[in-house]
Amino acid sequence: MKSGFIFLMAASACLASCSLNNSVEGYVMDALGTSGVPGIEVRMGHRTAVTDATGRYCFEGRVPAMNRRLVLNLEDRTAEYAILKSDFADTSVVTVPDFYSGYDIRNGVKIQKVGDLYKYFPKPVTVEAVQGLAIDGDEMFVFYNNGGYDCYNMKTSRYEYSGDIDPENQYRLHCNEAFFGLEKAFPDSEHNLVYISECSTYFNVYLYDISSKGSTLYGTLSMPYPIPTSSYSLDAENRYLYAHNDNWIRRYRFPELSEFKDGALTLEPEDFYGEVNFEPWLTIPQGACARGHKLYMPSGWPSNHCYIYVYDFDKETVELVDIQDFGIEPEGIDEVGGWFYVAFNHWGRAVVYRFQFPED
Repeated sequence: MKSGFIFLMAASACLASCSLNNSVEGYVMDALGTSGVPGIEVRMGHRTAVTDATGRYCFEGRVPAMNRRLVLNLEDRTAEYAILKSDFADTSVVTVPDFYSGYDIRNGVKIQKVGDLYKYFPKPVTVEAVQGLAIDGDEMFVFYNNGGYDCYNMKTSRYEYSGDIDPENQYRLHCNEAFFGLEKAFPDSEHNLVYISECSTYFNVYLYDISSKGSTLYGTLSMPYPIPTSSYSLDAENRYLYAHNDNWIRRYRFPELSEFKDGALTLEPEDFYGEVNFEPWLTIPQGACARGHKLYMPSGWPSNHCYIYVYDFDKETVELVDIQDFGIEPEGIDEVGGWFYVAFNHWGRAVVYRFQFPED
């Protein structure tokens, strides 16, 4: 069953349905606001309440007006919302966007909308298409054509910072896919190096030390011979580097950072481990994410057959998840906690969904 986006209505003192003055009550409602969502745990300070059959919660007694913060426990994540003193009036409404208490299930695949993240991000000076997505810990990075990026904290549901990894557009980075590697550039680096796929000039992979203070180019990874590949992904468990396009997947050895000399490394022919072909072909190749013995590949254009392709290396089969009805372009993909997060391009605005695939 699919439940809608949740929003919360909160009101303050002297409400008839709360028995004490200065009590706080509200409702957790579905997207249309037509019915409440029961069983949602709501916290304020040290107090906890659970929504009843109508979606209502109530904190009785005096609640300090300053620094009120509501916390909703939703499945495997929480949503926190600061409520200002000025928000508490009889007609107050606090919106909690883009959280689901249920799933849309398609052929056993659970689908949830994470959010219209563009609502949180600052408006860019130049609108560029959404491309890669990479996750490290609680931080989700959304990358754009030409090197811009936004960082979003998935735990707090808050925007953190923005940047541009190629401000002079030196490498014409399309950022078709991004993933965090296995090593840090320096001991005090905030993250492992992020690998960015480029598809405008040499089809290289660029390594960046990215942080809240900016980013620095660490190195360039080239293939043993030129191939038109715009998306690379990491199989960290087996230390494979995958390249894919159209109807083929190529497997390479994933190198150590110590192999980079003067900021560059070209893989040798013996680092190429082979190629597999599959059908049906990708409509428009986008990003990819390797986990276990499968490669997950978003593909398509809003008006041209959007699917998530799942290639099984053991079975040599392809399964498709139909997402044509989303009406937006799937791009970068990454996985954390068993969920595959996909960035969608909505005319330069980032929208993110997540997918949980059934276990074999």
